[in-house]
Amino acid sequence: MLQTQVIKAQVVRQNVGALRFFALATFVGSSYGVYWYKAQANKLEQLYSQVQSDIEEWKPISIRGRNAKVYPWALPGKINQWEYKLVSLYGYFRDERFFVRRQREGRDGYIVLAPFITSIFNPHFDKSPEKQTNSQVIVNLGWVPIENQSDIKMSQDPLGTTPIEELVDVPEYDGFTEFYKDPQNMEEDQQFPYVQFTGLIRKGEEQNLFRRKVNFMKEGVYNYIDLWLLSRFFRSFNLRESSTAYVERIVQAYDEESENLYPIPATKDNFDKVTTPARYNNYSTFFGVTALTSLVLSLL
Repeated sequence: MLQTQVIKAQVVRQNVGALRFFALATFVGSSYGVYWYKAQANKLEQLYSQVQSDIEEWKPISIRGRNAKVYPWALPGKINQWEYKLVSLYGYFRDERFFVRRQREGRDGYIVLAPFITSIFNPHFDKSPEKQTNSQVIVNLGWVPIENQSDIKMSQDPLGTTPIEELVDVPEYDGFTEFYKDPQNMEEDQQFPYVQFTGLIRKGEEQNLFRRKVNFMKEGVYNYIDLWLLSRFFRSFNLRESSTAYVERIVQAYDEESENLYPIPATKDNFDKVTTPARYNNYSTFFGVTALTSLVLSLL
């Protein structure tokens, strides 16, 4: 009888010891989680603050000449250096649009994407438009509420674009882009006006089942920006460059009563954020509570 009680006491001590060890290990792991997520939140806050300052300062990097043909952010190992940089691009929008679902302030809507031609190439032996091989970048024009999707018009210049007539630094001819100041970019019997706009370089998005970022191609429902898919949809000749990054159109301000408001362009206050510091802070708080609970259990 006494021997049985001793054995039971040893088993209890072993179980308690194992639970304390597990609680202590959980405390250590959760403490690291607090540190890591807090560091990520601080990093994002600093990044977004810097982006806002750059937009307020409004000194975009001009992408002209050779850079308009071979994008510097698409060079090997350069995308991280260029992400969130403010750039100005010169060229013309093609009359195609693509819609990706996105909520803003609790409202359902769409991000509107379009191809923007930054250079053209016509083989010397054939000047026909259908033989052109163009360099193009995908542009996030802005956001439109779901009930206003029909307000998006193909031939309408988005807010914040500057027409060629108002630009003073455009050469008569650019040998890299093959752009003439007098537009000669005929495409399918249509003449598209040259414009200049400003935007942020952004990486594409990835599928995430937990955050419902899944594209259903058969149903025509798209929930995240898949640059490889979009590059093929827009028939990009420069697949590698156009699938490396897109440009989010940015304006300093806009008139909410404007007739051609939609799609609503991004500003320093509402540019698209893949995630937010608050999200990381919530994770940090969760791990903090877990760490404190585990510490208390390990001391019992």
